Amino acid sequence: MLQMLPSLEMIDLGRCKDLIECPNLTGATNLKKISFYGCENLQDVHPSIFSLSKIEDIYLDYCKKLKRLYSDYCSPSLSYLWTIGCSNLEEFSIPMIGDHSKSLYLSSSALSEESSTIMHLKNLTTFGINISYSIEKLPQNFARTIALMDPIKHEDDTCIILSRILPTPVFLSLKRLSFEHCKSLSKLPDNIHVLQSLQELSLESCHAITSLPESIKNLQKLIQLFIDDCKMLQYVPPLPPSIIYFAARNCKSLKTISSLTSEPPKTHWASFKFYNCTKLDDDAYEAVLKDLKSRIELAASNECSNISFYYLPSKESILNDWFPHYYSTETSITVEVPPDHKISSCLVVCMLFSQFQSRDFSNKHLTFRCECYLEKGCNEWEWIATSGKTVHLTDHTFSVNQFEMISDHMILWYDGEYSNKIMEAIKERKRGTTCNPILKFEFYAHQPEDNEEVVIKGCGIRWMHVNDEEEINPDVIDEGEIIPDVIIDEGHEYDHLELEDLQRTGKRVDVHCCALDIVNWFKRLLWWRTETKEEI
Repeated sequence: MLQMLPSLEMIDLGRCKDLIECPNLTGATNLKKISFYGCENLQDVHPSIFSLSKIEDIYLDYCKKLKRLYSDYCSPSLSYLWTIGCSNLEEFSIPMIGDHSKSLYLSSSALSEESSTIMHLKNLTTFGINISYSIEKLPQNFARTIALMDPIKHEDDTCIILSRILPTPVFLSLKRLSFEHCKSLSKLPDNIHVLQSLQELSLESCHAITSLPESIKNLQKLIQLFIDDCKMLQYVPPLPPSIIYFAARNCKSLKTISSLTSEPPKTHWASFKFYNCTKLDDDAYEAVLKDLKSRIELAASNECSNISFYYLPSKESILNDWFPHYYSTETSITVEVPPDHKISSCLVVCMLFSQFQSRDFSNKHLTFRCECYLEKGCNEWEWIATSGKTVHLTDHTFSVNQFEMISDHMILWYDGEYSNKIMEAIKERKRGTTCNPILKFEFYAHQPEDNEEVVIKGCGIRWMHVNDEEEINPDVIDEGEIIPDVIIDEGHEYDHLELEDLQRTGKRVDVHCCALDIVNWFKRLLWWRTETKEEI
């Protein structure tokens, strides 16, 4: 074993319950990574491990009998040092090098004060620590991301501790803040708005939180908000207009969202996902549609093209309200563009798919797309455009990827470039004919990792006109009279009685066929008029 040490680059001793101490590893000159994860009886780690010239990652999570970590020297190459769940760790004396250290987790330890050996560090990628008053001693620019966990010693109510430490230097320059498994945290403090540099906020398994503070709308640089497994969360207030990414997963009590943003959004694209949030009320869905309209208007006014999409539990009443004219329970839908269609209309697309059978969503993605074709005649179709996206099913911030989809979900999206190409095709077709253009939309979804098709249970489209509250209704003409769509089958020979019946009942006749079929139709019409005159 000792002879092999110089050639080893990684050692995994995870969950070795019989391991009591880590020996001298000075001879492991090429070692880059070592893991003692879950070595419950490990009591001592030889200091040589921290001075290895090529060491990068050391994982000591859940070594519950480990009492101290010490060394007189720390290799500049050390980037990751994790000691999560070392509940008896009372001493941490590792002189880490500030310019090279990337990630340091001291969460759920018995440390009463922040170690003096880390006070000089700056710009850590991630620093994990339990909530306590001692955090306020850390300097500005100490870390770009801070992950907070439940207090070890409950000196005060957790929210009170937070309200005191948030205005301190270490938080004022913070870019990302996460709360992980903070079971004693019943609410976030109202003064969270002091974090004016904050760009990302996440809450994971904070089961006691019922709502977020209204002051969250004042986080003017907040771009991302992720909420996972906060089972008691019922209300999300309006978010700042800077928000682009939002994801809530397994928030099974979440009901109320009055508005997605407190002001009109600043960006023309966004991603909002609600995994397993099955109690969302109708107002929450209306807030989603309102946000979509605002982003479409912003995209149109700035001539921008990008995808905004919304991932929600399916709801039949909402589908009926949002897609009253063009919805199908198949994987494709054929649409006749109404004669009064506004060329500046924007196209919103929807796909409904069944719940996934697999519970393991680690590194799993969903790829969805919609292809649009324009009918050329004689049952020939011309491809116009394709819109789609590949999304991570759990989002990168969610550490737990084992969960069950408890309902069908739907994706609603707007793709500016896709919509513009279709509008241009409609405009071009109308120049060459008086017939209404016919569009066909085909929908696809699958998981690329398993090459597994996803069951599509429905699809729909909706025309939305920017800067106009009145949207396109395909069945309403200028006088307000509702006219049902009738499309003549191009393969059927209509006699003069059938044509007369169609005209008499007031249904408009739209012929979409080849030039030869149009000529034949006019010939039959002229024959009918001649026969009628002779009878008179």
